[in-house]
Amino acid sequence: MFLDKIKPLVNAHRVISFDIFDTLLIRPYVRPADLFLHLEKLQKQPGWAKHRRQAEDAARRKYAQYEDITLDEIYEELSAADSALKAEEMALERQTLQPNPEIQQVFNYAKQQGKRIIIVSDMYLPEDFLTQVLQEKGFTGFEKLYVSNAVRKLKGTGALYRHVAQELKVAPEDFLHIGDNFKSDVRRAKEAGWSAVWYPGVAHQYWAAHPREARFFKQNPCYEASVSLGVLIWAWQKARMQKEVENPYFYRLGYAVGGPVAYGFARWIEQRALNNHTPNLFFAARDGYT
Repeated sequence: MFLDKIKPLVNAHRVISFDIFDTLLIRPYVRPADLFLHLEKLQKQPGWAKHRRQAEDAARRKYAQYEDITLDEIYEELSAADSALKAEEMALERQTLQPNPEIQQVFNYAKQQGKRIIIVSDMYLPEDFLTQVLQEKGFTGFEKLYVSNAVRKLKGTGALYRHVAQELKVAPEDFLHIGDNFKSDVRRAKEAGWSAVWYPGVAHQYWAAHPREARFFKQNPCYEASVSLGVLIWAWQKARMQKEVENPYFYRLGYAVGGPVAYGFARWIEQRALNNHTPNLFFAARDGYT
């Protein structure tokens, strides 16, 4: 268990710092950017995901004097029609982000030990929005959230770590940071004088335990595979942290087999209907029969 390994380090430091994405919170996508494709499909806006990615690239060039940019600055680069989806993007983030039960154990342990807890993230989403989402997902009682777009400094350069230590007036050696990105969460933190622990992300752990699925995604890096496997990975992580009786065999079979098969079949029917210009589809079903 990750908690057992990290307890001595938590006990030895005054301030415990956590990364957000793929550490405290998990997205149900193997590739995080597939959230944009998900929104494109939900809103029936062909090409929106591509425009959204291009807008972020354009904003980073436009505001190159800053280490990071805001969501508003990204949406300034989109057309009026495309920019209307900002609220929907944030709503989908709120809906799909799920707490990582393994790191939640570490977070709760640090609270029980009376440690000062902060959260440090490189992200364009607004600070107040991320604070609300974290609290909704069960991460309460942290002292402060430091997000790169608010202070225009990145973990990836090390500047955000130095900013945090200066603002809190705490010696660098008193911080312990936990995150999934080895470069920005471990190497840069240590260069700033902090202690740091690499947390192998849930997808990383899943691939190690399931090489067949890892090969499948490498050979089929499509949106459908990203979502199907992303949901499966989250369910696998949740099951690992709970008793077997709470995750019966057929429940897990639904995530691993039933759901992907049903989704794939429905997508096949949809594509056939579109290709054949079929105006109406009629479904007849009987529960319990295939």
